[in-house]
Amino acid sequence: MVEYTVLKSKTDDDKEEKEVEILVENMKPGENVREPGSDVKAGSVILSKGDSVTVTGGELGLLASVGASEVAVYKKPTVGVMSTGDEVVDHDKPGPLAFGEVRDTNRPTLLTAIHGAGFEAVDLGTVTDKYANFTII
Repeated sequence: MVEYTVLKSKTDDDKEEKEVEILVENMKPGENVREPGSDVKAGSVILSKGDSVTVTGGELGLLASVGASEVAVYKKPTVGVMSTGDEVVDHDKPGPLAFGEVRDTNRPTLLTAIHGAGFEAVDLGTVTDKYANFTII
């Protein structure tokens, strides 16, 4: 490990180490030395279709370690959730419901489930029956 060494001299062109003193006793030859390719063998699959590439999971470092500069990725879809019906009122409407009203339990349940599965969700609210006959593309 380089942190347990001291540089004693460099090559004549001053580009490489010539002598390095190892400060740890009982160090065996080759200890803490990894050969190129010993972490990932040539032809190995390092990430598969469906694997996530996150900012905190180390996947970018793994890709960089094998020299990958471009990979095909797809952003997770954003899911919109909308309730429909004249009888549907917000789940948190204060007070008792009027005759024929029903609290919207599906929309908050679906939004929570979508977030829990790791997707972005957009709450599109409630649409009355007058406008509920539409097609989403």
